[in-house]
Amino acid sequence: MKVIFLLLAALYIYSANAQTKNDTVPKMSIKIDRLKEKRDKINAYADSINHYNGGVLPCFLLEACFDYKNYLWDGPHDRISPRWKILQKVNNKIALGKIIANNDKRMDEKCSSVKPYDIRTDIPFMKESFLALLKIRYKEL
Repeated sequence: MKVIFLLLAALYIYSANAQTKNDTVPKMSIKIDRLKEKRDKINAYADSINHYNGGVLPCFLLEACFDYKNYLWDGPHDRISPRWKILQKVNNKIALGKIIANNDKRMDEKCSSVKPYDIRTDIPFMKESFLALLKIRYKEL
């Protein structure tokens, strides 16, 4: 009886240690995967601007509160607006010009559904409209 109890105790300890060692590895890879996934989304948004040839605007340009989508922030202490991260990857001045010339009034709207005390004034460009940011980036190029 003691032998069986000792074997079960040893098996339990072994399985608990093995489980602890295996649990730490996936957590790190999940975090890396999430960061890569965020970068991929930002690149996809930038590509949709870079490849714009006219017609229907990319939908995210019409979202006044786009910066408040949590899935695009690297963390709570990130100091760059997601819209500006996207625009920094845009290098097609012609496409930017076409988007600006579209004159869609929705791009000039500022986020109003967020309470004023929730707006992060310490982060550059958070209070600007998408159109204002597009014009800034256009001048940079």
